[in-house]
Amino acid sequence: SFGINRASLMASLVPACQQAEQLAQRALQGQGDLFGASDSAKAPVYLLQEEWSVSQLLGFEKDTLGWYLSGHPLSAYGKELNHLANAHISQLSPSDKTVTIAGQLTAIKLLTTKRGDRMAIATLDEAGAKIDCVIFSEELERCRSALQKDEVLIIDGVVDKDTFSGGIRLTAKRVQSLTQARELMGKALIIRLRPDELKICLRDEFKQLLLQTAGNCPVQFCYCIKDYMINCVLGPRWQVRPSDELLNQLRQ
Repeated sequence: SFGINRASLMASLVPACQQAEQLAQRALQGQGDLFGASDSAKAPVYLLQEEWSVSQLLGFEKDTLGWYLSGHPLSAYGKELNHLANAHISQLSPSDKTVTIAGQLTAIKLLTTKRGDRMAIATLDEAGAKIDCVIFSEELERCRSALQKDEVLIIDGVVDKDTFSGGIRLTAKRVQSLTQARELMGKALIIRLRPDELKICLRDEFKQLLLQTAGNCPVQFCYCIKDYMINCVLGPRWQVRPSDELLNQLRQ
């Protein structure tokens, strides 16, 4: 109802509270405006900020309300996940074939087997459809850094019946974060530029942004002018780790 994005509202919250306290104190002291204008009639001054990313916006909603209000975190990655996954959680059934699913990690439980090995049961959510994924010790050690709550995961595995719950479960063969999957499976990070945007690439802060996120994903410029399109692949020095943070900074 404010007509201002949430990042700006949050940034403006402290000065707004200070202004309210000042108005309250003046009212108690019986002070008025010398020119007859009410302080409360003054238009608020907002500290304008870039809006939060979709993942930040939804994350704050979940922290505050206990559920997502504006959408689901996976909706921001819809087209991308269609290339990385070949099955939806809601459509899974027992099979001896390996499937690849994408989902948000909502819970994880660490266990110790009778042999003393560590294993995990990770719960993945895809727009309300959920499945438990069993991750055994060898893969658990390899993917431990990706197992962060609310992380978007790409998991290869085999679906079988869960005799405990009566439903189904996925036994994981490979677990990756979305950033890891992009880096492994993506051909390139393509940055499309109009003629008036070409100078952006010459800025030191732009170069440093690429250099400080070094990885294995090639970077490619797609330069469009009139009816022509020129593709320029940067050298290995400029390869990046395509995290959400980097992509948001590049968009800005």
